[in-house]
Amino acid sequence: MTVDSDGGAFSGIVESLPRPAIIRAKEQCPPNPRAVAVDVVFDNRAPVISSAKTSQQLGQAKTSTVFSHGPKEVFVTGGITSSNISSQVEISTATLTWEGEDLACLYPSGAKITITYAPEVYIAKEYAPTSCRYQSTMQHELRHVNTDVITLKEFIPWVEEKVTAQMAAIPAPRPQGAAARSAAEQQMMAGLQAALSDAMNTMNSARVA
Repeated sequence: MTVDSDGGAFSGIVESLPRPAIIRAKEQCPPNPRAVAVDVVFDNRAPVISSAKTSQQLGQAKTSTVFSHGPKEVFVTGGITSSNISSQVEISTATLTWEGEDLACLYPSGAKITITYAPEVYIAKEYAPTSCRYQSTMQHELRHVNTDVITLKEFIPWVEEKVTAQMAAIPAPRPQGAAARSAAEQQMMAGLQAALSDAMNTMNSARVA
């Protein structure tokens, strides 16, 4: 399982700060003026089927089952499923500014999280596609895929709740100049990634239990 944030992006809205609040905001930004909206999207992709590996090659693959591989041990297996779960984050921000000043208040306003499930199912190349062994092995591996999908769908509301709580807990920032806002956005992204990583690890532990 990987958490991929390389595609993380920022978009923003800019609002003018009411003049009576300007003096106070120069010392400490007011509370976030809007609720933070978090949307979790499940990108459930069809499994890719492969018969490129032998049963002995599949037997050497790393799985969630722990066992010893001694120098004389040879494992064979008819099929294996690679889950390939990843996530991507996009953050939107709201900025309060006032005329004639470089300072501004930067807040999170929303996040979109895409959880992608792209399973790969491997069936031993010794099994002919028309054989009973191939078909029964395929059915067994697809049950793993179905179990993954059910588990991921059950956890999505929990992931959304956890990330929403993380973003809502971000304290009101101090006013910052334009040069410092990029670093503030990256810090915001890092906090969100940490919360998402924890949620994904918990979800993955439940999936393989």
